[in-house]
Amino acid sequence: MAKVCYSCGKRPAFGNSRSHSMVATRRRFNPNLQKVRVDDGGRPRRVYVCTRCLKSGKVVKAEALCGHPILAKAATDAALQAHFTPTLLSGMPVKVSGVITYSFVLQ
Repeated sequence: MAKVCYSCGKRPAFGNSRSHSMVATRRRFNPNLQKVRVDDGGRPRRVYVCTRCLKSGKVVKAEALCGHPILAKAATDAALQAHFTPTLLSGMPVKVSGVITYSFVLQ
């Protein structure tokens, strides 16, 4: 399992763990990665994305909840193309979820 962010490429950092006697032992600081399903070239796959990228809005999760199966892909693509600014709480971005309704009209 690779500990690398799919979006920004953040990798583990390395440093020292200091004991009471100040003996330095090498350790690894892993990034906070979450498993997310993304659409990569038309095929969904699971990748690891750091929480900073998730909160900043670089990666957006979208799925069709209901409706005709033929229109589900169009609705998902429309939702992924929409760009939203992150919701801020005390100046810090927070994760929010919501429902977007798309109405398709036959022309």
